[in-house]
Amino acid sequence: MDEAAMQHADSVQQMFVSLAAMMREQQQFMAQTAELQRQMAATLQQQRQQQSTSQQQQPSVADWHHHAEVLRHKDDDVADYLFSAKLYFESKNIKYGADSPQQRPLSLLFEELLTSEFTTPVRQEHLRDQLLRLRQNNFTCLEDYVSAFRHIIYKVEEMSDIDKVMHFQKGLVVEIKQEVKLRQFRNTTDAISFAL
Repeated sequence: MDEAAMQHADSVQQMFVSLAAMMREQQQFMAQTAELQRQMAATLQQQRQQQSTSQQQQPSVADWHHHAEVLRHKDDDVADYLFSAKLYFESKNIKYGADSPQQRPLSLLFEELLTSEFTTPVRQEHLRDQLLRLRQNNFTCLEDYVSAFRHIIYKVEEMSDIDKVMHFQKGLVVEIKQEVKLRQFRNTTDAISFAL
């Protein structure tokens, strides 16, 4: 066998080794997800039994599965999916969180796992770029600017409150920007309330 053929055979073998490793990782992830779903189902079953007299429903595995299917078929990002899932559960009066701060509900673990798996640094960079380009002048009114700002900012991770306020200020028209800047707000809630 000549050297080129041996190199080709080695590269093909390395490719198969890499592919096998990726498949093992995928199987591990799927197993973790299945285990998490089993744990969630068990916890939900336990909560149903404990609160049988309560008026609130508990989310079923079918509810979570329905939303997972929606995510697979949409182009939305994970934050949008999680937000819509929470709205869905609240609209159905379904309890998905812990009763006490000491409990760490499986829904939170599921949310963290889903976010870490499907959120990319590129997405965060894109969101920050959108914030930099966002200007009140591009909207018919201040309320529309605020709505667009909130839609983006709730998806941005690991940004300090001061940075959020600065991004909000930068997009405002000059007169409002100066007034907001003078007040030196420390959070966007106060800055937005004042601007409106």
